[in-house]
Amino acid sequence: MLKPQYHEMYEWNYTDRENDCIIEFHFPGTFNPDCVESKLNNNKTALMVSFAGNPPIVCGALFGTASGIEISLKEQTYSIVITKNQNEKWPILIKMVHPDYQTIDPKSAFICYQELCSLPDDKTSQNLAIQFLEKSANAGYLNALQILGQIYLNTEDHYAEGAVLLKHGADKYKDPICCYHIGLVCVSHIDEIDAGIQYLTRSAEGGYGMANFTLGQIYSPISNIKYEHKDGAKAMQYFKSVPEENITPALLTEMAQFYEQGIGVEKDEKKAEELRGKANEMIQKMLETAKANHQILSADDQQDISKQNTPKTSTSQTIFMVGAISAFVAGFGYMVYRRFTK
Repeated sequence: MLKPQYHEMYEWNYTDRENDCIIEFHFPGTFNPDCVESKLNNNKTALMVSFAGNPPIVCGALFGTASGIEISLKEQTYSIVITKNQNEKWPILIKMVHPDYQTIDPKSAFICYQELCSLPDDKTSQNLAIQFLEKSANAGYLNALQILGQIYLNTEDHYAEGAVLLKHGADKYKDPICCYHIGLVCVSHIDEIDAGIQYLTRSAEGGYGMANFTLGQIYSPISNIKYEHKDGAKAMQYFKSVPEENITPALLTEMAQFYEQGIGVEKDEKKAEELRGKANEMIQKMLETAKANHQILSADDQQDISKQNTPKTSTSQTIFMVGAISAFVAGFGYMVYRRFTK
């Protein structure tokens, strides 16, 4: 598994040009770039960029055939120029595992996952997509940890594995998204709620706005989340600190109930009605967007969304509903996984 201190090296940049392409990555000031080995295979159809004792930085079958590579160093940037055998576009650098080593680097595995997910609904391609995602996550690539961790949390057989992946991202990388989702896992267990609050607080401090709403629900007197230190004013403070881009119908509905009942704020039925109106508008836009994007919502999904606009909705289930919204990027991956791993 890649070491967090080297993570920036695995976030290499790729630039495709007519006659060649360029790979660039930054390395820590204490790192010795002389230990990096970059080589093409004999057929010049695959590339390996690695340093001892760590997953390869770049590894796999190239999109096309190369005629050679040239290495250069400038300050803390390592650059590789790959000269193409033919003038053609290489939309991605690596298209498959390395034919000699039968492995692939973490970032390329994640890119292959994304590319395969964009293909038509094909069982073979989608199964392969999940395999690439798992390879990337198991190597410790943060984007893959985020997505596969969330996918696994939605599958009974892999729930524990999902929690492990997200905890790794939270503890090793201090990643706000991983902190948020492992925080939700902790909050679902009464004896771990304080640990959950710590993760959620770290997530909020890292700029992940949905964590503020979840923290608010923990303190909310009208949620059924069991917590000894309920505090309406503190809950509303968290609700109001949710960034505009993270405002959801569930949040607006919760705030409406606070104003309607005078919890933590002065009672204001007009304000409550205004917030419910905004929540309803958001729900309609979400449904229209889903329809425009050809997303098929099940009857249960539509019912869950509609519940967010009813005055009585304020339970721990709402937290996980919000978690699902914030994890939208993982949604397609989960549908693929659920469909093709039955």
